[in-house]
Amino acid sequence: SLFFIPSLLSLIGAYLLGRVLFKNKLSGVLLATTFTLASYRGLNLFVRGAVAESWGMMTYPWILLASWLIIKGKTRAWLLLVFALLSLFLSHNLSLVMFLPFALLWTVVNWFLDRWQKSALKLSSWSDTKLLVNQEKSTLLKFVFSYLLAIGLASFYLLPAFIEKNFTQVEQIILGGYFNYRLHFLYLRQFFIDNWGYGGSGWGPNDGISFFFGWGQWLGLALLIILFLTNFAASLIKKFQRHKQLSWNDRQKVWFWQTIGALGLTLLAVLMTTEKSLFIWEKINILRFMQFPWRYLSVATTFLALALAALPVLFPQRVGRWLSWLVILLTLATSWRYFQPESFLANSRALYYADPNRIAREMSQILPDYVPSGLSLKLEPNLNGVIAGPAWLKQKKNQAQLQVLLDRTQASLIKVRLPQETQLIFARAYYPGWRAEVDGKIVGLNETKTGLIVVNVPQGNHQVGIYLGETQVRYWGKVISLISLIILLTLLLTPWLNQILAEKIKS
Repeated sequence: SLFFIPSLLSLIGAYLLGRVLFKNKLSGVLLATTFTLASYRGLNLFVRGAVAESWGMMTYPWILLASWLIIKGKTRAWLLLVFALLSLFLSHNLSLVMFLPFALLWTVVNWFLDRWQKSALKLSSWSDTKLLVNQEKSTLLKFVFSYLLAIGLASFYLLPAFIEKNFTQVEQIILGGYFNYRLHFLYLRQFFIDNWGYGGSGWGPNDGISFFFGWGQWLGLALLIILFLTNFAASLIKKFQRHKQLSWNDRQKVWFWQTIGALGLTLLAVLMTTEKSLFIWEKINILRFMQFPWRYLSVATTFLALALAALPVLFPQRVGRWLSWLVILLTLATSWRYFQPESFLANSRALYYADPNRIAREMSQILPDYVPSGLSLKLEPNLNGVIAGPAWLKQKKNQAQLQVLLDRTQASLIKVRLPQETQLIFARAYYPGWRAEVDGKIVGLNETKTGLIVVNVPQGNHQVGIYLGETQVRYWGKVISLISLIILLTLLLTPWLNQILAEKIKS
């Protein structure tokens, strides 16, 4: 389901975007095919296992669709934009950083193109542009409100994720060595080589994975280039203007500029994957967390597919239909191998086990990026209980003095009898927000040199507990999300409540 759901929603979102934007069902089918079966999606699913990034990429067409519907004045489109943005915010942080600037730029360009078609205003004139913005304040407010509400709903996650990242070892681990972004820029020739593989990314052009766009995508791009060059030549050579298939109506001219805009964003995203954009990566610090510049292929893939969806409406009707189906069939015929595993396990049961010792031992070695900043990575996982020290308390003759009442990830509670004041060391990594109690009273806690929680407990019989509480960032993040949820529910329920009230008044 983790693979199927994002693929299905990607297919539906891309189809609706193409059909609505170009007012053509075949454009929807073409966009859905070239986006959903793009080789980069296969790379994420079946090579990298990047499920979160696949879910983030799934939201791209939905965000563009909702933005376009708001531009066209659809009443409830803001709600679709809120949920699409919320899905992106909660799926993959890096996709958020990559895609939103492109989505905003695409939205602004298409907003002006749509209004340019409907009005006599000259957008090259600053006064006319300013007049248009003043006329479109309600549309602008819808966008601002949708983005702010989505950010508010996701604040319980976004605020700690971005503000408290310094409490983890993420920077030390993913900003150096193999994960240094400077080692993973692409070469232009890699976009043209269909060398599908199940290896990894490395320095230089000989990566073990492929960054090929796909045969159908390249065919569609070639057809668009031929079309644009033909029409450009026709504008220079007067005798070709008699041919109807080379003249576009006003709507097609808007589609043409929308396609040019999509191709421009595709090119910009591609440049972000190459060393030509190194000066941008060095100026914007947050891009360092991207690790692999080729992640921008998710953005390039989206806008390339969007540009290809214009084929049925820019070519003469019959020619456009045949060429579109040619691109669709070529994509279907050549993309199947991107969406299959390298091999199958002879004994898949080996991956499924319930032994807690094995789980603790093996899972503790996975994804050290987000372990607390003070925790030693060389520390062996404690497999024998809640308490990691002192050593004498763990000896067999003293085990009767310790009773575990609660042992959960976010809370532990023990009953202990101590012959003297003791520093109890809990087998939990210290992280801001942890609280300690002795006999129900809050006490201070400390941190060992290896990053574990220490609580000073006096002599005698006591109940000692620790639990993960709130920090100011987490608290306010949850408050903002709750307020945003109340606002959303109020907006959704008000029309329904008004209708019920009106019916009761009439009765």
